[in-house]
Amino acid sequence: MKLHTLLLAAALALPTAAFAQMAPAAAPDMKIYATSAEVQALIAKAKAMPAKPLIIQPILSLAPYSASLEYRVGEAAPASVHDTNAELMYVLEGSGTLVDGGTLIDAKASNGNSSGSGVKDGTSHPLAKGDFAMVPQGVAHQLVPAAGQALILMTFKAPRGK
Repeated sequence: MKLHTLLLAAALALPTAAFAQMAPAAAPDMKIYATSAEVQALIAKAKAMPAKPLIIQPILSLAPYSASLEYRVGEAAPASVHDTNAELMYVLEGSGTLVDGGTLIDAKASNGNSSGSGVKDGTSHPLAKGDFAMVPQGVAHQLVPAAGQALILMTFKAPRGK
């Protein structure tokens, strides 16, 4: 079978499978479209909140997938490892550093994730507006905002199983 035929079949099967799994009871938890104005309102809301290293707000959801706004400012939020999800990141505003690979420092497990105070022996990747990054499932990572700036991202959790 040719590659383009396989890709077409996959593209047609994915939405069909997603819609086949939807049940009427799940509708209140589903949000599949967000305007730029809605995302800007989420950013304004996060900026108005009391300062914390990490503020997370939902943008879209269609179980088991979700996209969130992450507003990061000040000191770095804890490092993490997601046991069952890969994480796609897109920088909406600001800049900072993604440290990935290596191992978590002072790791603590909870609900399919682990967190720690940092990443030991990781690789640093500078991030700026418009950049993308993908963190595979099971990989330690930490996002550090640039000094005096907020790092604002859209993150997408992609379930991968164990």
